[in-house]
Amino acid sequence: MTRARLGVIARLPEPLGIHVQAWRRALGDPAAERIVPHLTLVPPQTVAERDLGRAVALVERAAAEAVPFLVELDGAATFLPDSPVAYLAVREGGPALADLEAALQESPLDRRTHPFHPHVTLVQDLPPDRIEFAARELAGFRAAFPVRDLALMREERDPERGKAWRPLATVT
Repeated sequence: MTRARLGVIARLPEPLGIHVQAWRRALGDPAAERIVPHLTLVPPQTVAERDLGRAVALVERAAAEAVPFLVELDGAATFLPDSPVAYLAVREGGPALADLEAALQESPLDRRTHPFHPHVTLVQDLPPDRIEFAARELAGFRAAFPVRDLALMREERDPERGKAWRPLATVT
């Protein structure tokens, strides 16, 4: 059976996305070239190809009931020592994001390994001192933006970058 790795995100709109992406590159995030800056709503998981239509329909249904809404980012933090991740913290919009994440917890996108914590990843999979440095560098970061759409992302092979995430569907 053919399978695909999928996830659901809310991309940061431009020009905010470009700005955050520049920070990710400058801080040395190894995933910066593989996926755009985003809020993860459904973490990566394997789905049978035959269920791709059901996944798109689920994202369409959840987006129709939830977007648009406002998100405010305020400062940075880490998931250390549990996970080597520095992130931009969500100050406003957390409940709307949590409701959206809950609405997406249906088959075929229902697998979760961690409790939902809305955030925008800055760097990951780096030594703890670099994770802490990234959080200190962005401690004063502030931004607000509307979430207007969701993207169902699919992991694909990229000849230059290895694995990369591309939109399978974008819904409003």
